[in-house]
Amino acid sequence: MKKTTVIILTILISFVSLKAQQIALSFTANHTCKYVELDSILIENLTQGGDTTLYWNDTVLYLTFSNIDIIKTEQTDFRVFQNYPNPFETETNIDIFISESDDFTINVYDLTGRQIAQYQNNLDYGMHNFTFRAGSSNTYILTVISGQYLQHIKMLQFEQTENTHPQIKYNGIS
Repeated sequence: MKKTTVIILTILISFVSLKAQQIALSFTANHTCKYVELDSILIENLTQGGDTTLYWNDTVLYLTFSNIDIIKTEQTDFRVFQNYPNPFETETNIDIFISESDDFTINVYDLTGRQIAQYQNNLDYGMHNFTFRAGSSNTYILTVISGQYLQHIKMLQFEQTENTHPQIKYNGIS
């Protein structure tokens, strides 16, 4: 097969559904406004490392994610991980890594800025897990505050629920 210099490479990312954790990448090449055949495509992950090559006629790559963040065993920084699943239906999980013992306040706000749930306690070093049970809003902002740290994440809910008492529950250290 004749090798071609590709000027523009179009990448189409299609999500199977909002809940899906699989991404399909389709590749086509465009050279001077004409589609050209590709004999291979090199795909490199610049943030996590690694690469793969797709050879003609296989021009679709499926990636599946577990939605689990890998934490180094020597974690030294405070971090609020993105909730999972996100978007969610009625409840979602949040992991927070605490690098040193401190008093923490976790607040959940709706888009109007109204505080709808709160958790306060002294948390020790380690990974802490919480569950948020949603109310009647579709978008929430979770903030974690201590004497030294402030971080927030946005959480999206698929459908409104009839729950009039949103709550955040501590599940323990993992």
